[in-house]
Amino acid sequence: MVGRGPSASVVLGMITPSVVLGMIVGCAQPLPPMAPPGAEASLPAPRIGPRTRATTSASVSSPGASPSVNDEADGAVRCVAATGPIPDAMVFVPGGVFTMGHGVRAIGGSGGGSDAGTVSDAAPAHEVKLCGFYIDKTEVTVAAYRACVTAGKCAVPATRGGCSYDASGKGEHPIDCVNWDEASAYCEAVGKRLPSEAEWEKAARGTDGRRFPWGDAAPTCELAVLDGCGGAARVGSKPGGASPYGALDLVGNVWEWVGDWYDPAYYARPSDIDTPDAGTEKPAAPQSPQRANAIADNPGGPDSGKARVRRGGGHYYNGAGVSSFSRFRAAPEHHLDNLGFRCVIALIGAEPENDDDAKDKDDDTKEKDDDDTKEKDDDDANEK
Repeated sequence: MVGRGPSASVVLGMITPSVVLGMIVGCAQPLPPMAPPGAEASLPAPRIGPRTRATTSASVSSPGASPSVNDEADGAVRCVAATGPIPDAMVFVPGGVFTMGHGVRAIGGSGGGSDAGTVSDAAPAHEVKLCGFYIDKTEVTVAAYRACVTAGKCAVPATRGGCSYDASGKGEHPIDCVNWDEASAYCEAVGKRLPSEAEWEKAARGTDGRRFPWGDAAPTCELAVLDGCGGAARVGSKPGGASPYGALDLVGNVWEWVGDWYDPAYYARPSDIDTPDAGTEKPAAPQSPQRANAIADNPGGPDSGKARVRRGGGHYYNGAGVSSFSRFRAAPEHHLDNLGFRCVIALIGAEPENDDDAKDKDDDTKEKDDDDTKEKDDDDANEK
Protein backbone atom coordinates (compact mmCIF):
# COMPACT_ATOMS: atom_id res chain seq x y z
CA MET A 1 0.00 0.00 0.00
CA VAL A 2 1.26 3.45 -0.81
CA GLY A 3 -0.19 6.48 0.89
CA ARG A 4 0.49 9.58 2.86
CA GLY A 5 -1.24 8.30 5.95
CA PRO A 6 -0.66 11.21 8.39
CA SER A 7 -3.53 10.08 10.48
CA ALA A 8 -2.50 6.45 10.63
CA SER A 9 -0.80 6.04 13.13
CA VAL A 10 18.87 6.00 11.38
CA VAL A 11 24.61 8.18 10.82
CA LEU A 12 23.60 9.16 7.67
CA GLY A 13 21.46 6.08 7.10
CA MET A 14 24.03 5.56 4.41
CA ILE A 15 25.79 2.28 4.27
CA THR A 16 28.73 4.52 4.88
CA PRO A 17 30.51 3.89 8.16
CA SER A 18 34.16 3.27 7.32
CA VAL A 19 34.33 1.32 10.51
CA VAL A 20 31.43 -0.33 12.27
CA LEU A 21 33.97 -2.30 14.30
CA GLY A 22 34.02 -6.03 13.67
CA MET A 23 33.14 -6.56 17.29
CA ILE A 24 29.79 -4.85 16.97
CA VAL A 25 26.59 -6.79 16.46
CA GLY A 26 27.81 -9.41 14.09
CA CYS A 27 29.29 -6.95 11.64
CA ALA A 28 32.50 -8.71 10.80
CA GLN A 29 33.94 -6.38 8.25
CA PRO A 30 34.31 -2.63 7.82
CA LEU A 31 31.90 -0.78 5.58
CA PRO A 32 33.03 1.40 2.71
CA PRO A 33 33.63 5.14 3.00
CA MET A 34 30.76 7.55 2.39
CA ALA A 35 29.85 8.01 -1.23
CA PRO A 36 29.85 11.61 -2.46
CA PRO A 37 26.43 13.25 -2.85
CA GLY A 38 24.53 11.82 -5.78
CA ALA A 39 26.82 8.80 -6.12
CA GLU A 40 25.76 5.25 -5.47
CA ALA A 41 27.27 3.73 -2.34
CA SER A 42 28.73 0.25 -2.47
CA LEU A 43 27.97 -2.46 0.05
CA PRO A 44 30.04 -5.51 0.99
CA ALA A 45 28.26 -8.52 2.38
CA PRO A 46 28.58 -8.35 6.18
CA ARG A 47 27.13 -11.05 8.36
CA ILE A 48 23.53 -10.46 9.30
CA GLY A 49 23.28 -9.42 12.94
CA PRO A 50 20.53 -10.27 15.42
CA ARG A 51 17.18 -8.51 15.22
CA THR A 52 16.76 -8.50 18.97
CA ARG A 53 17.86 -5.95 21.53
CA ALA A 54 21.11 -7.60 22.71
CA THR A 55 24.03 -6.67 20.53
CA THR A 56 27.56 -7.20 21.75
CA SER A 57 29.62 -8.32 24.69
CA ALA A 58 32.68 -6.35 23.61
CA SER A 59 33.59 -2.79 24.47
CA VAL A 60 32.63 -0.18 21.89
CA SER A 61 34.27 3.20 21.59
CA SER A 62 33.14 6.76 21.92
CA PRO A 63 35.38 9.80 22.20
CA GLY A 64 35.10 11.60 25.47
CA ALA A 65 33.02 8.89 27.11
CA SER A 66 34.17 7.57 30.45
CA PRO A 67 34.77 3.81 30.61
CA SER A 68 31.81 3.42 32.97
CA VAL A 69 29.36 5.63 31.12
CA ASN A 70 27.08 2.69 30.31
CA ASP A 71 27.29 0.84 33.62
CA GLU A 72 23.97 2.21 34.89
CA ALA A 73 21.84 -0.80 34.05
CA ASP A 74 21.68 -3.74 36.44
CA GLY A 75 19.77 -6.97 36.74
CA ALA A 76 19.44 -9.05 33.57
CA VAL A 77 20.66 -6.29 31.25
CA ARG A 78 24.39 -5.57 31.18
CA CYS A 79 25.51 -2.35 29.55
CA VAL A 80 28.80 -2.22 27.68
CA ALA A 81 31.19 0.69 28.17
CA ALA A 82 31.87 3.11 25.33
CA THR A 83 35.60 3.74 25.14
CA GLY A 84 36.70 4.80 21.64
CA PRO A 85 35.71 6.45 18.32
CA ILE A 86 32.08 6.80 17.29
CA PRO A 87 31.20 4.81 14.12
CA ASP A 88 31.05 6.98 11.02
CA ALA A 89 27.88 8.99 10.43
CA MET A 90 26.43 8.07 13.82
CA VAL A 91 26.05 10.00 17.06
CA PHE A 92 26.46 8.68 20.60
CA VAL A 93 23.65 8.76 23.15
CA PRO A 94 24.95 7.99 26.66
CA GLY A 95 23.18 5.56 28.92
CA GLY A 96 21.16 6.54 31.95
CA VAL A 97 17.67 7.51 33.05
CA PHE A 98 15.39 9.91 31.18
CA THR A 99 11.72 10.84 31.30
CA MET A 100 9.72 9.25 28.49
CA GLY A 101 6.19 10.20 27.50
CA HIS A 102 4.07 13.16 28.50
CA GLY A 103 1.17 13.95 30.80
CA VAL A 104 -0.41 12.06 33.68
CA ARG A 105 -3.40 10.10 32.33
CA ALA A 106 -3.74 7.52 29.61
CA ILE A 107 -6.49 5.91 27.57
CA GLY A 108 -6.72 3.45 24.73
CA GLY A 109 -5.38 6.19 22.48
CA SER A 110 -5.92 6.77 18.79
CA GLY A 111 -2.25 6.76 17.92
CA GLY A 112 -2.65 10.30 16.73
CA GLY A 113 -0.08 11.91 18.97
CA SER A 114 -0.41 13.91 22.16
CA ASP A 115 -0.40 17.41 23.56
CA ALA A 116 -0.23 19.22 26.90
CA GLY A 117 -3.33 18.75 29.01
CA THR A 118 -4.78 15.93 26.91
CA VAL A 119 -5.37 12.26 27.62
CA SER A 120 -3.23 10.31 25.19
CA ASP A 121 -1.23 7.24 24.31
CA ALA A 122 1.96 9.09 25.32
CA ALA A 123 0.85 9.27 28.96
CA PRO A 124 1.84 8.92 31.66
CA ALA A 125 5.33 10.34 31.75
CA HIS A 126 7.61 7.72 33.28
CA GLU A 127 11.30 7.08 33.88
CA VAL A 128 13.21 4.75 31.60
CA LYS A 129 16.78 3.51 31.96
CA LEU A 130 18.76 2.73 28.81
CA CYS A 131 22.21 1.49 27.99
CA GLY A 132 24.17 3.85 25.78
CA PHE A 133 23.81 3.48 22.03
CA TYR A 134 24.85 4.90 18.68
CA ILE A 135 22.14 6.14 16.34
CA ASP A 136 22.41 7.16 12.71
CA LYS A 137 22.85 10.90 12.45
CA THR A 138 20.21 11.06 9.70
CA GLU A 139 17.64 8.85 8.09
CA VAL A 140 18.86 6.12 5.73
CA THR A 141 19.26 7.55 2.24
CA VAL A 142 18.05 6.34 -1.12
CA ALA A 143 21.66 5.78 -2.27
CA ALA A 144 22.44 3.66 0.77
CA TYR A 145 19.34 1.54 0.35
CA ARG A 146 20.01 1.08 -3.37
CA ALA A 147 23.48 -0.22 -2.51
CA CYS A 148 21.94 -2.75 -0.14
CA VAL A 149 19.61 -3.94 -2.90
CA THR A 150 22.54 -4.20 -5.35
CA ALA A 151 24.44 -6.30 -2.79
CA GLY A 152 21.50 -8.70 -2.56
CA LYS A 153 20.82 -7.94 1.09
CA CYS A 154 17.67 -5.82 0.73
CA ALA A 155 14.42 -6.09 -1.20
CA VAL A 156 13.36 -3.50 -3.75
CA PRO A 157 10.77 -1.30 -2.02
CA ALA A 158 7.56 0.04 -3.52
CA THR A 159 8.20 2.32 -6.49
CA ARG A 160 4.84 3.99 -7.11
CA GLY A 161 2.96 6.95 -5.84
CA GLY A 162 5.82 9.34 -5.28
CA CYS A 163 8.20 6.82 -3.72
CA SER A 164 11.86 7.88 -3.74
CA TYR A 165 13.71 4.65 -4.61
CA ASP A 166 13.69 5.04 -8.40
CA ALA A 167 13.29 8.83 -8.51
CA SER A 168 16.01 10.76 -10.32
CA GLY A 169 18.25 13.04 -8.27
CA LYS A 170 17.04 11.67 -4.92
CA GLY A 171 20.16 9.80 -3.84
CA GLU A 172 20.69 11.92 -0.74
CA HIS A 173 17.00 12.01 0.19
CA PRO A 174 15.61 9.62 2.77
CA ILE A 175 14.44 6.28 1.46
CA ASP A 176 10.68 5.85 1.83
CA CYS A 177 8.02 3.32 0.81
CA VAL A 178 9.81 0.59 2.80
CA ASN A 179 7.74 -1.60 5.06
CA TRP A 180 8.85 -2.59 8.57
CA ASP A 181 10.49 -5.87 7.50
CA GLU A 182 12.46 -4.13 4.74
CA ALA A 183 13.69 -1.46 7.14
CA SER A 184 14.68 -4.06 9.71
CA ALA A 185 16.49 -6.15 7.09
CA TYR A 186 18.54 -3.15 5.97
CA CYS A 187 19.67 -2.44 9.53
CA GLU A 188 20.65 -6.09 9.96
CA ALA A 189 22.60 -6.03 6.72
CA VAL A 190 24.84 -3.26 8.05
CA GLY A 191 25.27 -4.82 11.50
CA LYS A 192 22.70 -2.69 13.30
CA ARG A 193 18.99 -2.82 14.16
CA LEU A 194 15.98 -0.54 14.32
CA PRO A 195 15.89 1.60 17.46
CA SER A 196 13.48 0.78 20.22
CA GLU A 197 10.81 3.40 20.79
CA ALA A 198 12.58 4.39 24.02
CA GLU A 199 15.94 4.76 22.27
CA TRP A 200 14.40 6.92 19.55
CA GLU A 201 12.78 9.22 22.13
CA LYS A 202 15.96 9.54 24.21
CA ALA A 203 17.91 10.49 21.07
CA ALA A 204 15.27 13.09 20.24
CA ARG A 205 14.69 14.79 23.60
CA GLY A 206 17.68 14.04 25.84
CA THR A 207 17.25 14.28 29.58
CA ASP A 208 15.71 17.74 29.97
CA GLY A 209 12.20 16.79 28.81
CA ARG A 210 12.21 19.08 25.77
CA ARG A 211 9.20 19.04 23.48
CA PHE A 212 11.15 18.96 20.21
CA PRO A 213 14.70 17.84 19.40
CA TRP A 214 15.88 21.49 19.24
CA GLY A 215 14.03 22.63 22.40
CA ASP A 216 10.54 23.95 23.09
CA ALA A 217 10.19 26.49 20.28
CA ALA A 218 7.44 25.78 17.74
CA PRO A 219 8.52 24.05 14.52
CA THR A 220 9.49 26.21 11.53
CA CYS A 221 10.89 25.37 8.11
CA GLU A 222 14.32 26.40 9.43
CA LEU A 223 14.15 23.58 11.97
CA ALA A 224 12.30 20.73 10.28
CA VAL A 225 10.88 19.60 6.94
CA LEU A 226 7.14 19.58 7.57
CA ASP A 227 3.99 20.50 5.64
CA GLY A 228 4.53 23.73 3.72
CA CYS A 229 8.33 23.44 3.70
CA GLY A 230 8.68 22.26 0.10
CA GLY A 231 8.45 18.48 0.41
CA ALA A 232 11.04 15.86 1.31
CA ALA A 233 14.60 17.20 1.34
CA ARG A 234 18.18 16.00 1.38
CA VAL A 235 18.96 14.40 4.75
CA GLY A 236 20.61 16.67 7.28
CA SER A 237 19.45 19.85 5.54
CA LYS A 238 18.10 21.39 8.78
CA PRO A 239 21.08 21.56 11.18
CA GLY A 240 19.17 24.00 13.41
CA GLY A 241 16.82 21.16 14.31
CA ALA A 242 19.56 18.91 15.76
CA SER A 243 18.81 16.92 18.90
CA PRO A 244 20.90 17.29 22.09
CA TYR A 245 23.21 14.57 20.74
CA GLY A 246 23.48 15.91 17.20
CA ALA A 247 20.97 13.65 15.43
CA LEU A 248 19.17 15.39 12.54
CA ASP A 249 15.68 15.13 11.05
CA LEU A 250 14.21 13.32 14.04
CA VAL A 251 11.17 15.50 13.49
CA GLY A 252 10.07 15.97 9.88
CA ASN A 253 11.26 14.86 6.43
CA VAL A 254 9.94 11.29 6.76
CA TRP A 255 8.34 9.32 9.54
CA GLU A 256 10.61 6.67 11.02
CA TRP A 257 9.92 3.05 11.83
CA VAL A 258 11.07 1.85 15.26
CA GLY A 259 11.28 -1.72 16.49
CA ASP A 260 8.31 -1.80 18.88
CA TRP A 261 4.81 -3.08 18.39
CA TYR A 262 2.23 -0.37 19.01
CA ASP A 263 0.01 -0.57 22.10
CA PRO A 264 -1.90 2.63 22.92
CA ALA A 265 -1.97 1.76 26.63
CA TYR A 266 1.61 0.48 26.91
CA TYR A 267 2.72 3.34 29.14
CA ALA A 268 -0.30 3.17 31.42
CA ARG A 269 -0.42 1.72 34.90
CA PRO A 270 -3.69 0.19 36.14
CA SER A 271 -4.52 3.34 38.14
CA ASP A 272 -4.23 5.41 34.97
CA ILE A 273 -6.92 3.49 33.07
CA ASP A 274 -10.31 5.18 33.21
CA THR A 275 -12.82 3.39 35.44
CA PRO A 276 -15.64 1.86 33.33
CA ASP A 277 -19.32 2.41 33.91
CA ALA A 278 -20.74 1.48 37.31
CA GLY A 279 -21.40 -2.21 37.73
CA THR A 280 -18.58 -3.38 35.52
CA GLU A 281 -15.13 -4.56 36.50
CA LYS A 282 -12.13 -2.39 35.82
CA PRO A 283 -10.40 -3.87 32.75
CA ALA A 284 -6.97 -5.40 33.20
CA ALA A 285 -4.30 -3.25 31.63
CA PRO A 286 -1.87 -4.85 29.20
CA GLN A 287 1.40 -5.83 30.86
CA SER A 288 4.14 -3.25 30.55
CA PRO A 289 7.46 -2.70 32.33
CA GLN A 290 6.31 0.84 33.10
CA ARG A 291 3.36 -0.36 35.19
CA ALA A 292 5.42 -1.69 38.06
CA ASN A 293 5.99 1.85 39.42
CA ALA A 294 9.69 1.26 38.87
CA ILE A 295 12.17 2.54 36.33
CA ALA A 296 11.81 0.53 33.14
CA ASP A 297 15.13 -1.07 32.13
CA ASN A 298 15.78 -1.00 28.37
CA PRO A 299 12.12 -1.64 27.43
CA GLY A 300 11.52 -3.20 24.03
CA GLY A 301 7.78 -2.72 23.68
CA PRO A 302 4.89 -5.21 23.72
CA ASP A 303 5.51 -8.82 22.70
CA SER A 304 3.03 -8.66 19.85
CA GLY A 305 0.55 -6.42 18.10
CA LYS A 306 -1.11 -5.50 14.82
CA ALA A 307 0.75 -2.25 14.11
CA ARG A 308 4.31 -1.01 14.58
CA VAL A 309 5.28 2.34 16.07
CA ARG A 310 6.42 5.16 13.81
CA ARG A 311 7.90 8.37 15.14
CA GLY A 312 8.84 11.90 14.16
CA GLY A 313 6.39 13.15 11.54
CA GLY A 314 6.83 13.44 7.80
CA HIS A 315 6.98 16.27 5.29
CA TYR A 316 3.21 16.06 4.70
CA TYR A 317 2.45 16.52 8.38
CA ASN A 318 1.48 19.70 10.22
CA GLY A 319 3.95 20.42 13.02
CA ALA A 320 1.19 21.09 15.56
CA GLY A 321 0.86 17.41 16.48
CA VAL A 322 4.48 16.37 16.18
CA SER A 323 6.83 16.25 19.14
CA SER A 324 9.66 14.19 20.59
CA PHE A 325 7.15 12.15 22.59
CA SER A 326 4.24 11.81 20.12
CA ARG A 327 3.40 8.21 19.19
CA PHE A 328 1.91 7.01 15.91
CA ARG A 329 1.29 3.66 14.29
CA ALA A 330 1.34 1.95 10.90
CA ALA A 331 0.63 -1.58 9.72
CA PRO A 332 4.04 -3.26 9.30
CA GLU A 333 3.29 -4.29 5.72
CA HIS A 334 2.52 -0.75 4.54
CA HIS A 335 4.79 1.13 2.11
CA LEU A 336 4.00 4.77 2.90
CA ASP A 337 5.55 7.45 0.73
CA ASN A 338 6.65 9.53 3.71
CA LEU A 339 7.87 6.74 6.00
CA GLY A 340 11.56 5.77 6.30
CA PHE A 341 13.91 4.77 9.13
CA ARG A 342 17.34 4.97 10.74
CA CYS A 343 19.36 2.37 12.64
CA VAL A 344 21.16 1.97 15.97
CA ILE A 345 23.96 0.02 17.62
CA ALA A 346 23.08 -0.59 21.27
CA LEU A 347 25.77 -1.14 23.89
CA ILE A 348 24.08 -4.09 25.54
CA GLY A 349 26.03 -7.20 26.48
CA ALA A 350 25.21 -10.76 27.43
CA GLU A 351 23.34 -11.49 30.62
CA PRO A 352 25.68 -11.69 33.63
CA GLU A 353 26.30 -15.07 35.19
CA ASN A 354 24.82 -15.68 38.60
CA ASP A 355 26.99 -17.15 41.35
CA ASP A 356 25.69 -20.70 40.84
CA ASP A 357 26.44 -20.61 37.12
CA ALA A 358 29.95 -19.32 37.78
CA LYS A 359 30.56 -22.02 40.42
CA ASP A 360 29.31 -24.78 38.11
CA LYS A 361 31.61 -23.54 35.35
CA ASP A 362 34.58 -23.47 37.76
CA ASP A 363 33.77 -27.02 38.96
CA ASP A 364 33.52 -28.28 35.36
CA THR A 365 36.85 -26.66 34.48
CA LYS A 366 38.57 -28.13 37.57
CA GLU A 367 37.15 -31.60 36.83
CA LYS A 368 38.41 -31.44 33.23
CA ASP A 369 41.85 -30.27 34.38
CA ASP A 370 42.01 -33.14 36.92
CA ASP A 371 41.05 -35.67 34.20
CA ASP A 372 43.69 -34.30 31.84
CA THR A 373 46.36 -34.47 34.55
CA LYS A 374 45.44 -38.08 35.45
CA GLU A 375 45.47 -39.09 31.76
CA LYS A 376 48.93 -37.53 31.32
CA ASP A 377 50.27 -39.34 34.44
CA ASP A 378 48.91 -42.66 33.12
CA ASP A 379 50.60 -42.07 29.73
CA ASP A 380 53.91 -41.26 31.44
CA ALA A 381 53.69 -44.42 33.57
CA ASN A 382 52.99 -46.59 30.51
CA GLU A 383 55.97 -45.13 28.66
CA LYS A 384 58.25 -46.10 31.59
